[in-house]
Amino acid sequence: MQMRIAVEGCMHGDLDNVYATLLHLQEVQNMKIDLLLCCGDFQAVRNEKDLESLNVPPKFRSMNSFWKYYSGEKVAPFPTIFIGGNHEASNYLWELYYGGWAAPQIYFLGFAGVIKFGNIRIGGLSGIYKSHHYNMGHYEKLPYSEQDIRSIYHVREYDVHKLLQIEEPIDIFLSHDWPVGITAGGDLKALLRQKPFFEQEIQEGTLGSKPAAELLGKLRPPYWFSAHLHCKFAALVQHEKDGHSTKFLALDKCLPGRSFLQVIEIESGPGPHELQLDEEWLAITRKYNAVLPLTIRNANYNNVHLGIEQCRQFVRNKLQTRGSKPFEFVQTASCYKPSQPVADGVFHGFYKNPQTEALLQFLELEYLLNKMPESRKLAASQAPLISGCSFDYLGEDIPIDDIDDTEDFKETLAYFCSHLAVSNLSDNGWVVIKPLQELITNFITFVWITKPLLRGHVVETVATIKGCGATEGVPPLLTRGFGLKQCLPIGVFNIRKQSNKWERRAPLTPSHCARLLHGGRGMTGVSRIIVQPSTKRVHHDALYEMLDVRYRRTCPNVVSSWLEMILPDRAYAFFSHTHKILAERASLFDYELIVEDTGKRLLAFGKFAGRAGMIDFLRGLGLWYLNHGYSTPFLSLGSSYMYSSLAAAKAAVISVGEEIATMGLPSGICPLVFVFTGSGNVSRGAQEIFKLLPHTFVDPRKLPELHEMARDLTQSKQPSKIIFQVYGCVATCQDMVEHLNPSKSFNKADYYVHPEQYKPAFHEKIAPYASVIGQ
Repeated sequence: MQMRIAVEGCMHGDLDNVYATLLHLQEVQNMKIDLLLCCGDFQAVRNEKDLESLNVPPKFRSMNSFWKYYSGEKVAPFPTIFIGGNHEASNYLWELYYGGWAAPQIYFLGFAGVIKFGNIRIGGLSGIYKSHHYNMGHYEKLPYSEQDIRSIYHVREYDVHKLLQIEEPIDIFLSHDWPVGITAGGDLKALLRQKPFFEQEIQEGTLGSKPAAELLGKLRPPYWFSAHLHCKFAALVQHEKDGHSTKFLALDKCLPGRSFLQVIEIESGPGPHELQLDEEWLAITRKYNAVLPLTIRNANYNNVHLGIEQCRQFVRNKLQTRGSKPFEFVQTASCYKPSQPVADGVFHGFYKNPQTEALLQFLELEYLLNKMPESRKLAASQAPLISGCSFDYLGEDIPIDDIDDTEDFKETLAYFCSHLAVSNLSDNGWVVIKPLQELITNFITFVWITKPLLRGHVVETVATIKGCGATEGVPPLLTRGFGLKQCLPIGVFNIRKQSNKWERRAPLTPSHCARLLHGGRGMTGVSRIIVQPSTKRVHHDALYEMLDVRYRRTCPNVVSSWLEMILPDRAYAFFSHTHKILAERASLFDYELIVEDTGKRLLAFGKFAGRAGMIDFLRGLGLWYLNHGYSTPFLSLGSSYMYSSLAAAKAAVISVGEEIATMGLPSGICPLVFVFTGSGNVSRGAQEIFKLLPHTFVDPRKLPELHEMARDLTQSKQPSKIIFQVYGCVATCQDMVEHLNPSKSFNKADYYVHPEQYKPAFHEKIAPYASVIGQ
C-alpha cells in the first residue's frame, strides 16, 4: 500500500497557505495526502508573549496563523509532524522537549525524537549546529535573555547521542540544516548557480551540520529531508556498509514561486495511519533522562546506570497496558486575541505541559526541565542584583560580517549610487579617497583631487588597494556639506601607511572587490581596481588576481603628521607636503570636518576598532594577571592580528568563555568588572567581544553592592556564581559627574552648557570597583 507524504521546507508560521496549497493539490490531482512533514522554522506562536522568544528582529515578528490551530478556530486538514529550526517560539517548544501535540493534529517531534505513523518510523533533530554550543547542556532558562533566544535552538551533543543509540531502521529523518558534505551527492554546479556564496563553505567543509552527517552515516534512512538554506537541492548518498542509499531533499520556504513542497509515495502497511509512540525511542529516553544536562556542562554518561534491554522491557510492558497513542493535547497558555493584546513586560512563568508530565509519569521519570541546579539557586539567592549570566554569540552563528555591517554596506552603496553618475576616466584628473580606519561603513576620510572638478564633472570609479592599512573597506559615499554637492568625485581607494610590523590589513577584501566589479556597471560604477602587490597582506595576491584586477607598484599617498607630538600654544615647522597638493590646484579636506548640514560628523571610528582592541586587551590582561601570580583562561588568547578572520577570533574568545564558565576564575581577582564609558561604535565593538564571555551587566549604582557581596562570599568560602563569569557596566556622563549643589540632580543639557557647575564623580563612584576601564 502506498502512503502519500507531503514534505515542506521552512514554514515560518504560514500554515494557512501551506494547507491551502495541499488541499488544492489533492483536488486537481485527485489524490489523498496522508501526512505533512515540516523541516523547521515552524513558528508555533500562540500569543504575543511567545513572539518574545522568537529569534526574529522585532520589526519582522508576526503572529501569522499557527494560533488559529492552537485555539481550535481551525483544525489541520492533515496530520502534521514538525521539527524545530532556528526561528521558533522556543519557550513553547521547551515545554514539549520530549515531543507532543503543539496543537490538535500538529505534532512536535521534540528536540530529538522518533515517532511512528502507521508502520513508518520518522526521526528528527531540531535546531541548527554551532560548534561552540554543541558540547554544552541546555543551560538556557526562562525568562530567556536575548542571548538565550539565540542559543537555545543550537543542537546539543546529548540529543545527538541519544539518536545515535537507535538500532532499528528509520524510514524518514528530518533535520533543519543539511548534513555537512551532502552537496557531493547532488548537482553542485546547479546549486552554486543558485547560491554562489555557498562555494567557500562547501570547499572548507563547513556548509551544514557535522552531527547530522554522523547521524546520516549511522541511521542510513531511505529518506532525509532538510530546509534552512532556502533553496531546493536533491542528492543521493550511497552507504558503503550495506549498499543502501539515502535520498536527500532540501526545500525552500513558503513563498510564491519557490520550491517549498514535495509529495512522495512510500510503501506502508494497511494502517491505521495514525501517530504512535515508538518503543525503542522511549527506552532510550528512559535510559538517559537522569543525565539530561541543564547547565553549561555536557551530560556525564558515567551516571547512566540503566541497561537498554531493561528499559526496553519496561516500556514494552507499559505500552501493552496503556497503548501507544501520544498523550492528549492540552492548552497551557492563553491564545492570541487580536482585540485583546497582551501587556508588554509580563512574564507568565514556567509552564509544565501536561503532555510532558504524563509522558514522564508513564516512564516513571523525574520532571527536570525547569529544575535549577543547587549551585545556581545559591548564587541567585545571594545576588539579587544579578539579572542572569549569559553568552552573546550574535545570532545563529559567528558571522564574518555581522548583520548591522551588511545593512550599512547596502545603505552606503545605495547612497553612493544615487548621487553619482559615471563615465570614462578623464585624462587630466582623478580622485583619491582614503578610508578612515578599520571601518566597514562610512568610509570617506580623505579626498585628494589632482585637478579641480568642475560642476557636473564626471570621472570613472577606480579602486586602489595598498599593501597594508585599514580593514575591510566598502564603497565610500559622497558626503554632503563640504562644497562638492554638484561635483562627482569618486575614485581610488587608498590607505595610510602603517609602521606596525604586524600590519596585514587591507581596505578592500577580495569579496568587496568582486561586489564592486561584478555588481553591474550601472550599480557600482567600478570598472577597474588597482592593487599594490604585497607578500604580507592578509589576503593573498592570488585572490585579487582571480578578479582580473590591475597591479601597480606604488600608489598615491599623503604623509600625515604625528598629532600625538603636537603640544598646545606652540609653533611648528615640518614637511606636511600640503603645498605640493595645493600647487596642483587640488583640494584637501580634513575628514574630521566633513559634516552634515546639521554639523554632525559623518566619519567616525567603527566597531572593528573596539573588537580588535578588546581581543588584544584580554590577551594583555591574561599576561598582566600571570605577572601578578594568577593564571587565567585569557592566557590562551592570541592578539587580534593572529586570527585569519573575525569568526576565528570570536571562536577563540568563546573558548575562553567556556573555560571560565566551567572552571571559573581565581577568586582573588573576582568580581572581574569591565567598565565601558560611552556608547559609540568603539564601545559597542568592545562590548560585542565582551558578551562572548559568560557575563552579567550591572547598574553602576550596584557596583558597591556587588563588591560587598563578593567579599562576604569569599570570606564564607561558599560556592559562588561570581567566579564563573565576568561583569560589565556601562557608565554614561551622569555616572561621571555630579552637580556642585547636592540638592540638584544631573541634567545633561545643563551640564553641556554649564560644565563648571559640576564636579568629577567617576573616581569615587565607578573607578574603585572597576577591574578594567574602556572607552
